Amino acid sequence: MKQFIIICSLFGVITQTLSAQDSVLLKRYFRINLTLQNGDARKGYLSVLSDSSVGISHSPVAIQVANSSIYPYQKINYSDIQQMNVRRKSSVGRGVFYGSMIGIFTGIMTGLAMGSDPDHKVQIPDFFSSGYDTYTVKGVTAGEKAAAGAILGGMGGAVIGGIVGALAHKTFIIGGKKKPFTEMRGSLISRVYSTTGSH
Repeated sequence: MKQFIIICSLFGVITQTLSAQDSVLLKRYFRINLTLQNGDARKGYLSVLSDSSVGISHSPVAIQVANSSIYPYQKINYSDIQQMNVRRKSSVGRGVFYGSMIGIFTGIMTGLAMGSDPDHKVQIPDFFSSGYDTYTVKGVTAGEKAAAGAILGGMGGAVIGGIVGALAHKTFIIGGKKKPFTEMRGSLISRVYSTTGSH
């Protein structure tokens, strides 16, 4: 119980420290598909996310939480947007990578936890005599199980991670209204800012 209280106290201190640090805009790339109020569609990369509009670029650029960008972009006001589908660039690749890493680690730990199997003897009838031949079959070692688990886990994790990455997108219904647009903006901004210590 005492250890639990200490851990909770440390967690609270760390949380307060992080919240007191400065926010830094990270380089985040988002692919977006827009459906406009008139039924038209727009797609590209989210380059600008201001408080009343979005900017769409044809080339991958890091999102700017401002009113303009140094790169060419098409400005679309919130009142013209019906819905907005957002996905992180290369989300499939990241899903495959992280999924395979988790699968490999899990496979290794599972194999090591299972331990080594003992050697055992088997008897096979000798067809040229009335007796039996005895053979020793070596048990599978923990290392071999870990290696097999890493291969199988990595492959399975890569497949699952790729599927999750392909489905990792979010659709925001704007309907030409400011409130859902502001909520969408807040959701995305929380994903492009990070805290860092002051220098």
